[in-house]
Amino acid sequence: MIPAALTILVAVLVATTVIFHHITVIWCAGSAG
Repeated sequence: MIPAALTILVAVLVATTVIFHHITVIWCAGSAG
């Protein structure tokens, strides 16, 4: 079984990465034009 804490940690890491990626894309798009 995968520990619940590990599952939560992975979920938070993925969410943070996705959010950061979206912010970066939006910021780059806004700066570009």
